[in-house]
Amino acid sequence: MGPEGHVYAFEPVPAVRDLLQRSIVENAFEERTTVSSVALGSANGTARIITLPLDAGAINSGGSYLTPHPTPERHQALEVTTATLDSITFPRRVRVLKIDVEGAEPLVLTGAHAFLRQHRPAIICEVNPHQLERTANATPPTISSTSARR
Repeated sequence: MGPEGHVYAFEPVPAVRDLLQRSIVENAFEERTTVSSVALGSANGTARIITLPLDAGAINSGGSYLTPHPTPERHQALEVTTATLDSITFPRRVRVLKIDVEGAEPLVLTGAHAFLRQHRPAIICEVNPHQLERTANATPPTISSTSARR
């Protein structure tokens, strides 16, 4: 990113967002980082995120995922605000878009058509076939076809 760059991070899970904020402060990145509490997706509104807290046995505190299904035992469900990338105004060009949203990647890209046309960022995207199917009813080729429409 370099000294002139800026990171816009989106983290809807409060415990994970708190860890992110602590890391930003500890590394003196406050001037170069903006953190939002919304979950990115295909529409503005709300969604249900399932999370397994670290104190309840989670291996990955960032492993929360969107789901319409009942909450699994030991997990917590959080109602979070969602936004599309198209609905967010960025004060500068976004050159890189990193998406790691536990299977909701196609949803983020669906809500980002204008954003992708305007910014034309390089995209770094996690692909977890199991989570893609469970969260977005999608397969890995869905991601490339969604982003190719930009």
